[in-house]
Amino acid sequence: MNQYSSIIKKYYLTFIGVSLIGASLFHFARPVFSAGTEAGQKIRNTATGSYKDDVGNPYTIDSNTVEVTVARVAGITNIPSGITDETTTNTSVLTDDKVSFEFTITNVGNHRSDIHIPDIRQVALATKGLKKDATLKLEIKGIDSKANANFSSSPTATFIPISDYVASNPTAVPVTVKNVPANGQIIVKVIGEVSATAAGAPIEVRLGDTGSNTDPNNPVADTQNQFDTGTNPDAAIALNEVRTVDPTTVTVNTLLATEQKEASALQRVFLGANPVAMARIGKTRGTVTGATLTTKVIPYELKLEVLDTTPNSLFTPGKLDGRDFGGRVSGTFVSGGTINDSKLILVSDAIPAKTEIQGAVTNSPTDWTPVYAVYTSGEPAYDATKNLAADQLTWITQFPTANPETVKRVGWVYDARTTGGKSPIDPGTTISGFKFNVVTTGVTPTDGTVANIAQVFGSTVNGPKVFDESGDQDASNFTGTNPGASETASGSTGIANPVGHGVDSENNNNATNKDPVSPGGEDNVITIGAPGDLINGPNGQPAATGNVFGQGPDNNHDFQNKGISNFKTGVACTSANTTNAQDGKACKLNPAPVVFKNTLSNPATPVPNSTANDLKNVLLQPINPGFNSFGGTDSKLDSGTKVTIKLGTQQAIYTYTNNKFVLDTNDPNDPTKLSKAIEIPTLPAGVSLDYEVTIDLPDNTELSTKTGRGGYAVPIIAFIDGDDDGTPDSGENSNYTVNQVYTDFVKVTKEVRVLDPNGSPRANMGFGALDSAKKPLPGDILEFKVNYRNISEPQAGNGNNLVLNGIDVTIDENGTQAGITGVTNGNNWGLDSTTDSDDDLDTINVQNTATDSNGGTITYYTGASPANSNDKYSVGTLIPAGTTDPGVTVTGYQSKVNLLAPSDTASTFTFQRKVDKYDGLAEEGLK
Repeated sequence: MNQYSSIIKKYYLTFIGVSLIGASLFHFARPVFSAGTEAGQKIRNTATGSYKDDVGNPYTIDSNTVEVTVARVAGITNIPSGITDETTTNTSVLTDDKVSFEFTITNVGNHRSDIHIPDIRQVALATKGLKKDATLKLEIKGIDSKANANFSSSPTATFIPISDYVASNPTAVPVTVKNVPANGQIIVKVIGEVSATAAGAPIEVRLGDTGSNTDPNNPVADTQNQFDTGTNPDAAIALNEVRTVDPTTVTVNTLLATEQKEASALQRVFLGANPVAMARIGKTRGTVTGATLTTKVIPYELKLEVLDTTPNSLFTPGKLDGRDFGGRVSGTFVSGGTINDSKLILVSDAIPAKTEIQGAVTNSPTDWTPVYAVYTSGEPAYDATKNLAADQLTWITQFPTANPETVKRVGWVYDARTTGGKSPIDPGTTISGFKFNVVTTGVTPTDGTVANIAQVFGSTVNGPKVFDESGDQDASNFTGTNPGASETASGSTGIANPVGHGVDSENNNNATNKDPVSPGGEDNVITIGAPGDLINGPNGQPAATGNVFGQGPDNNHDFQNKGISNFKTGVACTSANTTNAQDGKACKLNPAPVVFKNTLSNPATPVPNSTANDLKNVLLQPINPGFNSFGGTDSKLDSGTKVTIKLGTQQAIYTYTNNKFVLDTNDPNDPTKLSKAIEIPTLPAGVSLDYEVTIDLPDNTELSTKTGRGGYAVPIIAFIDGDDDGTPDSGENSNYTVNQVYTDFVKVTKEVRVLDPNGSPRANMGFGALDSAKKPLPGDILEFKVNYRNISEPQAGNGNNLVLNGIDVTIDENGTQAGITGVTNGNNWGLDSTTDSDDDLDTINVQNTATDSNGGTITYYTGASPANSNDKYSVGTLIPAGTTDPGVTVTGYQSKVNLLAPSDTASTFTFQRKVDKYDGLAEEGLK
């Protein structure tokens, strides 16, 4: 029998026990800590990993080695193991149902221990949504995990009603379960009747007071196996704790009170049948008309839907009702009568910056009244003190004909009172026809972006308020299956912010890149060009705006980023040919040429009966990144870089030498002719030209992830050469775009820290400490962190730049490398390296602690790599166990991110391994 099949057999009964909680509303796998490494055993732990770029070039990482020495410690975990509705077979909990919350408390120390359990009165103080009377009861029983039998010295299954304590024992009397063996378990069940009445209200029980208790049903590290030291706000030896107590029968290695451990757990379920109106507001933009920048008319149309489905079974579709606006809406309904704003639904749209509304609204759905939010004369158009949520503004029905520029929001209200034949809006209803126009006023040749977002405010019949923003398909501001941020959250004032909100680039409300932090939707964005203005940008997007080099966002710093497609010479960077594994693999390669498509445009729309504004003598050239303080750094581009520009039959080749581009003297198409710069004698109004830029980096090019390196940027300038000197001069009509090559762009670094049982870093053992100084104690948690980031520029400006996304970014962790022939000092944290060969792994997976901050798919692996394996830096030779944490048998992890967008902030893949402890089994010599 090998160590992996032994582990499965040893804990088979525990796994079966978990599967029998099937009648519960929720059930949770109980972590079981395997029998472990003997005292004095040193555990070597080195992290490895791998990733690839979008063309498949492999990279590896290696961390330092740490050692662990095992000694006797107390230990306890308190894990939620099931919530059961004992009154009904329904899938949701209702008022007055009897619900039980079960907790599994495990002695994870390496010796017998007494366990202190709070009395029911202490537990009652930490409950929500349950009646605190005689119906609240507590059941305790002890289970020997080896024999799966009750402790002979444990209390029998006894219900202890809280009323008994209130009536006769106001001081409260806790329960102490005696002589719990290592790996022994105590089952604590709290049973009560539901008192909550509001749909969606939390119903919860907390057992113990350790740590943050902020993650219901899935305890975080700071709630488990913590020292009972009395650190604020936790009091030492408190009545409400779940903690170990040293038995009086211990004769060796007696532990002090400060060395005892405590743990807590929080379980929560929500009151079911929660109705929520699934209101979805959509916005589309019509055809823009008008001849000049200050006469462009942009038509908008909104559509309101009340869906008859919800994305989460905890919610049922409800009717869309109004809300009380507290006198902030005044005027007359379209159907007659003075507005009563006690129950109105509001559809709102902020007039975009650089525009004003084109007259009063003339198109409205039946029974919907147009309203306007008007700022008083003299106030700034977007005074921060006025940027309130739309339902907090003052609205009127009378359009200010004399001063249309004072209208800063347009909207429609609907009286949802059950009067006059009207009522709340039923699920399954679609309302179209909300139309208005805006006219451009502040658009400039360098800033032609107009962004807009719509909102709807209402409530649910017998349910909560609802709020939604246009641009995506999620109703009521849900984010997938979960309720999103509310209208009171930062960023939800209704003012468009394309960078923060994202862009509905197809003008169809199907945007999917919603910021998970901001409650904003995706903005409807259009860019309007200026007549006679030369604009130069990415393929098909000459009016793009960006902020490459940290400048902008403006139309001179838009960009396209591309990675290399292959290497002309050289080999992929691995630890075999790198001088610094933590610094972007500092090997040098000869990348293949990279081709970009750009677009140059004179976006003039001729005014009727006028002469078109044609542009004369337009030139295209590359410039050095630091040209005229453009924002780049000349040294970032290597000498020998070749740039070829093609426009139709014209071709110009430049070589970067001494921080400037020099035009090659010979034309490759005809060696007898000199190479010439790209010239466009006349660029007519309304004409766009596509041209091609090829960047060929020289041999010995470093990888972009080397510290201080980054992308290889080539700005391209289009300019009108007014003085025929062939160079751009101050005052000449010009525009820039940047083509940038990344030889790689996903930077990965590895860190490890040692946490004490209280969840805090050991002194000199944190992420920032020297790895050679990290010597964790028995029972400590080793937390490994892989920092990974797409270092290329994120989307910016009007959202029309070409960004470089990482595809299928994979991080591997293999704990069995020490078993591979030819690998020196490889990992052994997934192996049994003990001298007594007890068939247990040296470190145990801390269940459900493997996380990826970027939502990467985490796959777990078991088994060991074959001794003759050539795959030394991945989990490819281990046995896949799927994406559900299987528990103690994990010997490898993999996190895969399908798409890694550019970001200024690194994502992290972390996992924890707890140093293995003796489980007290008889065959291991413990009594």
